[in-house]
Amino acid sequence: SRDDVMFETSGGTDNRKHATSTYDKIISRATPEGREQINERKTYYDNGTVLLKTEKKLVPADGSKPKVETSERVIPVSEDSN
Repeated sequence: SRDDVMFETSGGTDNRKHATSTYDKIISRATPEGREQINERKTYYDNGTVLLKTEKKLVPADGSKPKVETSERVIPVSEDSN
């Protein structure tokens, strides 16, 4: 059956869990400081966890260098809200 297909993984990935789906959301809004863009990527795993990666980018209104903040955390799927 198709379920027996093995996927090649590279590096030190955890072979006990497999990604079942990903969900991308991009929020863009104007703030008094400048334009803010938030990229959110959720990766759902078959062990009931969700990897939540967030990248926040602020392009200042004064034309200075953009500020980028990234964060990554794992939450149980029960705490996830789309």
